[in-house]
This record gives sequence, C-alpha cells and structure tokens, in this order.
Amino acid sequence: MPSRAVIVAFVASAATLLAGCQVFGQDEPAIDRWDGLLSDLRFQWSAEPGIDLLTEPAVPVRAYLESRWLAQSTGNLDYAYPGFTGAVPEEPPDADEPLRPNTNHQLSRALVGNSHRHILALDRANDTVTATVCVYNYTVAAETDGGEFESVARGRTEPRGTNVERVLLSAPPEGRFNLPPQAGFSPAPSTDVFGAWTITGDLGIAGNRTRAEQWPTFDADRALFAAAAPDSAERQAFLLDGTHPGAQFPTSPAQPGWPDDAGAEGPA
Repeated sequence: MPSRAVIVAFVASAATLLAGCQVFGQDEPAIDRWDGLLSDLRFQWSAEPGIDLLTEPAVPVRAYLESRWLAQSTGNLDYAYPGFTGAVPEEPPDADEPLRPNTNHQLSRALVGNSHRHILALDRANDTVTATVCVYNYTVAAETDGGEFESVARGRTEPRGTNVERVLLSAPPEGRFNLPPQAGFSPAPSTDVFGAWTITGDLGIAGNRTRAEQWPTFDADRALFAAAAPDSAERQAFLLDGTHPGAQFPTSPAQPGWPDDAGAEGPA
C-alpha cells in the first residue's frame, strides 16, 4: 500500500499538471488597446447622408484606419484590431504604398482629445470600393514637459491639422459579411470586423508618384476639406498655436464605437 508521502506527492504532481494544462489551453490575455499613453484619446466618425457607418464597407474602413493609428502609435502591430494582418497585405520595404503602419517611431508622450474622421464618399466600381475620408487631427494634443498640451499639428505646414485620404478595398464574395451593426460603448472591437474585405491601397500615405497618378485632384480636395472642418478657422488657429490646458482638448466617447464583449450597443 503506498505511503501517505507518496500519495501526497502524486496528488500535488497531478494538480500541477492540471493547472499547467489549463493555462496552456487558455487564450492569451486580451490587449487593452486604448490604454496607457492613448487612454484619453478616442476616434469620432461621421459621414455624409446615405453612408452607414455601422455596416460594410464603412466598418472595415474604420477598422483599418484606427488599427493603423494604434499600431503606429504603440510601435506594435499586435495592437491593430483582430483580423488586420489578414485584411492588410504586407508589402516589400521599398513599396510605394505601405499599407501597414511604420512601427519604428512609437509615442513617447500621452495624447488627449478626439481624432475626427468624416467619410465623404464610398464609390464602388465592380469589386473595388474607394473610400474618401476627411481627417481632422488639430483636436488631438500631446502632453508637454510643463504639464500643458499642444496640438499634434502644431508647427506643420498648411493645411494644418487636416488631411484627406482614399482607402481602396476589395469586396468579399456576396454573403461573407454577417456582422451586426458595429456601434457600442467600447473604443475597440473584440472580434474580426474586416469581414473578408481586403485593403488594397491607401492614397493618403502613398508616395507622391502613385498619388499623382491615381488622385490628380488631391491638393485641391485637401484644401476643400480643410475649409469644411467641424470647427471655425478661429478655433483651429487657437488650438494650433502655443500650449493649452488639457481642458481645451476634451475627450468624448468613441463615436459610433464598437460593441463590447457582451454585444451591447451604444449610441449610433
């Protein structure tokens, strides 16, 4: 008959093995993407009448642009949203259109405020969709050594704090996008929301040669979108000059946001 010591040792070993199996079988801890230096920054989206931000193709556009910002800011592609690496192909280092973010220059200062994006158009030709997006970043600020904040667009050339880009997407086969409306209280999706769409081009970050060929009206369009910014020219000039208290760059909840893990929907 085994001694008491042998039985105790066996039970302890079995418990250790079971615990190890349980840990091994668990998923890796979820990444808190909007934390740390980005905890007080949120994306706010709007769109022209007739464009639904909560369904395709606006959803993969939102996911791509937010993912690119996150990965570039954190210096880690793991911070892109689930499904990003499958939807966004990797190009050679010398590619003229680097669709994936540059992760070599991550943030060193905390950001606050809201990054505004406005989808102006979603143009479809066969299986390709071109999304034209207005970008307003003058309301995003970085913390200074003195504890105040300065717009991330401070000191840049005109038009400051505004830009425009065109994202090209390849549509999936019919019936491949079966997600519920993508709105909620979470700043990031917990599941793959690309829905088999593929990002094939981004003319906002493309080289000048590619952009000139595919978007000859880029400069004129950028000036037009700068004039249509959500704030007055006076307000923009104020935020772009000097440093300010953080209250000048308030952070509002993500709009329309993403469903949380329980699927709860927030205000659309």
